Amino acid sequence: MKELEHLQLFVNETSVYNQLVIGNLLPEKLWTPAPHLLQGWLRNFIAATFLYLFTGLIWCFYIYHFKRNLFVRKG
Repeated sequence: MKELEHLQLFVNETSVYNQLVIGNLLPEKLWTPAPHLLQGWLRNFIAATFLYLFTGLIWCFYIYHFKRNLFVRKG
């Protein structure tokens, strides 16, 4: 019985995370009928893609703006 309560708390918590990430990007009628596993996968995919693009943008800005003379040769 304790495991089922713990599992329900976990599902409730991940549903909140799904609502925060997916709910701000897609209409609710598109992603709420999907199974919980697919919603979690989509949430992780969106978050990982955002993190990848954000760190790549910061890295390019650092290389080409702040340390241009160190990493990019003139000419």
